[in-house]
Amino acid sequence: MNELDFENEFLVQAAKSLSGNSFGLLRVGGTLQDHIHYNMSATSQHCEPFPISPEGGRRSGFGDGCFSKGRQDSFFQFVENVGFKVIFGLNAMVGRKQNGPTSWTGKWNSSETENMIDDWIKQNRMRNFFALELGNEIYGESGIEAKLSVEEAVESFSELWRIVNEKFSSKNRPKIFGPYGYLLELTSCSYLVFYLLELSLQSNIFSNLNNCLNRKASAFDNLPLGVWMGETGGAYNSGRNTITNRFMSAFWYIDWMGVMAESGHKAFCRQTFIGGNYGLLQVDLFLGVVVNPDFYGAVLFKELMIGKIYKASNNGDSSIHQYYSEAILTNGQYQKTLLILNYSADKKQISFEGFKESATKYILSSPNLQSDKVFINQKQATFPPYPNPFKISDYAQPVGSGKLTVAGHTYAFITETLKTEK
Repeated sequence: MNELDFENEFLVQAAKSLSGNSFGLLRVGGTLQDHIHYNMSATSQHCEPFPISPEGGRRSGFGDGCFSKGRQDSFFQFVENVGFKVIFGLNAMVGRKQNGPTSWTGKWNSSETENMIDDWIKQNRMRNFFALELGNEIYGESGIEAKLSVEEAVESFSELWRIVNEKFSSKNRPKIFGPYGYLLELTSCSYLVFYLLELSLQSNIFSNLNNCLNRKASAFDNLPLGVWMGETGGAYNSGRNTITNRFMSAFWYIDWMGVMAESGHKAFCRQTFIGGNYGLLQVDLFLGVVVNPDFYGAVLFKELMIGKIYKASNNGDSSIHQYYSEAILTNGQYQKTLLILNYSADKKQISFEGFKESATKYILSSPNLQSDKVFINQKQATFPPYPNPFKISDYAQPVGSGKLTVAGHTYAFITETLKTEK
C-alpha cells in the first residue's frame, strides 16, 4: 500500500475489469495490518516509520509502519476511479504491550482508529466502504501474531461497534467483519481455509490437487448461508513462484470458487489482488505490474457465474469438474452458464444440452501448465490500449453444434442469455 503506484496503467485497467458493471470488493489488510499506525496530520505520501523494518520480536518478522493521510487520499482516489468498495483491516494491537512472541496484555486503544474514521467522514470517504475488520489472525489459540482471548476480542469489538454506532446511522453504517483467523469450530462468518498446495514442486501436484478438491468439496455441503471465504491464495508465505502465478493455478482457484459458491458462500477473497506470487497481478522487477493467468479466469467467473450455482454432473468422469449457474438479470433476461474444468491431459467431448448453437464459448488454454500465457479461444489474452478495461466479449465465439471439445488441462465457460425469462 505504501509503495504501490496507484496510477499504474495495468493496475487501473485490471481493477476496472474486475469491478465490472457493479463494483469490486478490495480487502486492505492481512499480515501487517496490526503493525500499521495512522497519522492523519501527515499530508505527505509517507510518515514515520517508513519503510517497515525487520524486527525479530514480532512473529511476522517486521516492526511497525505508518499510513499517512496523504497516502490514504491517493488510495481513495484510486478506489473511486476503478469502482472498488473497501473492506478495511484495522490495527487491533494499538495500546497493547508485548510480553512474549505471542503474549500481549492491555486494552485496544481506539483513538487512532476513531480519528481516522472522523477524517473519512469529513472527506466523504465512507461511500467507498463496504466493511471494517479488526485484527488479523490474533484471536484464540491458533492466533499467529497474538493469541487474544474471547473476552479481549469481545471488548475490542464492542469498542469498535460503539464508534461505528455513534458516528453512523443504520442507513450508512459500514459492516463489521470478524474475528478473523483460524477457527477450531466454524461459528463465525469469515474464516480461512488451509492451503491446498504444498510449497515444494512435486511431479504429481496436479493429480493431488484434483484429489484434494474432490475430498474437500463435501466439507462445505451444510454451511449456513452468508459465510465468506476471507483469505486464500493457494500456497502460504506469498505463494510459490511458477505454481500460484502460472496457468495451473486456475485448477485450484476457479474450481475452489465453484465449490464455495455451490455450497452457499457469499464471497471469496483472493490473496492477493497484487503482491507476492499468489496475486491476480504481480510486481515484476523489470516489467513493472504484470497480469497473472488467474486474472482472466477471475473476470470470466465474476461476469458469467452469477445467480444460483450448482454442481453439474460429470457422468462418472472424476477428471471433469463442472458447475452450472443461472440468474435473472436486472433487465429481465435469463442467463445461464456452464463451467468445465478438464484435469486430464486428454481432450474430452462435453455435452452442452440445453444451450443453443448460438451460445458463447470461452475456452482457456496455455502452452503448458507452468506457462504465464493464457489463450482464450486460441487468441492470446492481453490488455487493450489504456484506459480501456479487459473485456471478455473481445474473445467470444459461438459454441456451434454437437459436443464441445475441451483439450487436456484447459477449462471453459459456455454461456447464453435469453431475451425472455425462464
